[in-house]
Amino acid sequence: MGLGNRSNREITLEEVQQHGKLSLKKWLIIDNSVYDVTEWQNRHPGGRRLLAHHTGQDATEAFTAFHLDKQLVTKYLKALCVGHLPAEQQKQSPIVKDMHELRQQAEEMGLFESKLWFYAAHLSHIIVLDILAWLCMWWYGIGWLPYIITTLLLTTAQAQAGWLQHDFGHLSVFQKSRWNHWFHYFVIGGIKAASAHWWNYRHFQHHAKPNMVAKDPDVDMPYLFLLGDKLPKIWGAKQKGFMPYNYQAKYFFFLGPPLVLPVLFHIVNITYVFKRKVWTDIAWTVVYFTRLFWMFTPLLGAWGTFWMYMLVRY
Repeated sequence: MGLGNRSNREITLEEVQQHGKLSLKKWLIIDNSVYDVTEWQNRHPGGRRLLAHHTGQDATEAFTAFHLDKQLVTKYLKALCVGHLPAEQQKQSPIVKDMHELRQQAEEMGLFESKLWFYAAHLSHIIVLDILAWLCMWWYGIGWLPYIITTLLLTTAQAQAGWLQHDFGHLSVFQKSRWNHWFHYFVIGGIKAASAHWWNYRHFQHHAKPNMVAKDPDVDMPYLFLLGDKLPKIWGAKQKGFMPYNYQAKYFFFLGPPLVLPVLFHIVNITYVFKRKVWTDIAWTVVYFTRLFWMFTPLLGAWGTFWMYMLVRY
C-alpha cells in the first residue's frame, strides 16, 4: 500500500512511463501508489530537477532515502495520489528485496543512529584547527615555515568541515530536520563559505542518479571533459568543443583539481545564490569572509589573505 490516500483506479507501469520527463503530466510511483507531481514539482523542497529525474518511474527508494520524517511528507502525498499499480505489477525484483532486508538489518543493528558526542568532537576540532592556524602566524610571523603550517592547518580544517557538513546536509545527525539544517548552514556557510541550498541541489541529484550524465551534476563538466557514451557522439556530430577529448584521461589531473574547487565551484556557487536570492546562504558567506579577513589581514594584508584562501581551496 502507498503512503497516501489511494484512488481505486488501477494504473499500469506502462502508463506511468508515458508521464515522464517529456510529458506535460508528471507521474511517479512510491510504494506501488501513483502520484501526479505536475503542480508539486515547482514547490518541491529538494528542487524541481531532482523530482524530474524520477518521473515516469518508481521513486520508492529515492523517497525513502531522502525523507527523514515520512509522516510529515505523507500529508502532502495524500492529495497527489491518482491510483495504484495492478497487483501483478507490484512485485519486487530480487535485488530490491535483498536491499530492503539489508537496510532493515542495519536499522535493527543501530547503524543509522548517530553519536552526538562524535559530531560535537568533530566540530570542536575544526574550530581548534582554525584557531591554531591563526595563532601560528600571529606568534611566529609570516615566514615560509609558519605560512606553510598555517595553510596546512586551514586546509585540514576545510577538509574536515567538508565531511561534517555532508552529514548535516544528509539530515543524518539529528532526528529533527530543523537541527540538521541549522548546523548545515553554520558549517558549510560559516566555516566553508559555501551555499547549503546549492550543495543540496547538486548533491541530492548526485545520490538520486549517481554518475548518470545529464542527471548527476558531479559528472557534468562540458567543454573540458565529455563523459559517458552518448555525449561525445552528440558533441562530435555537432562539432562542439575545443579540447583534445581523446586525451582527457591524461589532462584531467592537470586541469580538474585546479579549476573545479578554486574556480568552477566559486562561479556556480555565487551564481546560484544570487540568481535564486538565497539571502541566508549569502549572509553566512559574509560571516566567513568577515572572520577570515579580520583574523589574517593585519598579518598578511588583504591580497595576501585572499591568495592564502585560494591556496587552501586548491
